[in-house]
Amino acid sequence: MSAGQHIHVIDGKQLSYPNDRCPICRPEIAQPSTEQKIPNVHRTGNTIVYQATKLQMATTNYYAEGKCLLHSVRKAQRDANNKLVIGADGKPLWNQITIRYSMSLMKDYVNEVLKLIHDVESGKLQPETQVPQTETSQTPLTAQPTFKEAVIQNFPSELASMLFFEETTEYVKIHPRQYLGSDNFAKIAQIVRDQLNGEYISAGTESHFRVRKVPQSQVPQRM
Repeated sequence: MSAGQHIHVIDGKQLSYPNDRCPICRPEIAQPSTEQKIPNVHRTGNTIVYQATKLQMATTNYYAEGKCLLHSVRKAQRDANNKLVIGADGKPLWNQITIRYSMSLMKDYVNEVLKLIHDVESGKLQPETQVPQTETSQTPLTAQPTFKEAVIQNFPSELASMLFFEETTEYVKIHPRQYLGSDNFAKIAQIVRDQLNGEYISAGTESHFRVRKVPQSQVPQRM
């Protein structure tokens, strides 16, 4: 592999991409193999992509290690003036959320979506006549974050968007989604070590950071 390239492991296979034209690290510049209008839906390998705009997209891909499907929604960050937020590396910063589905749950979800589409197209769906109202006197409930969410909150959004957080029985494992570079790696390592009392596990393509689970009251909060 040349110095200007890096590797992503997708479905257990190592794939090499140019640092400046990687479709995974920089989806805003990625182009389908054939010219397609936006919005569009297309598939690349084991990943299904819904490209809403150049800066808004959703992906569903097979995560072989977890034997599940990962559905992610990604949107470029904008400031108060609606301008793109650009990171130190000159690339847009992204907000991203990822949901994990088992195969059976994804089938159930897709089936319900297809039923809904059928009901809409056949005219069976009755429009809502009233918007549900909430009691203004009630105090809204604030959900307590999970341990994984508490860990994620310790990372600035530009770093968190580069990582995949996997929760196991004993740990929250932190995997890179993309090529991190030495600067970002050092920043992430410092947060894991100094703020979360975690460690780095060197295991080749399966290398990752991990944080042992503790009571959530003991998880530091980023200021």
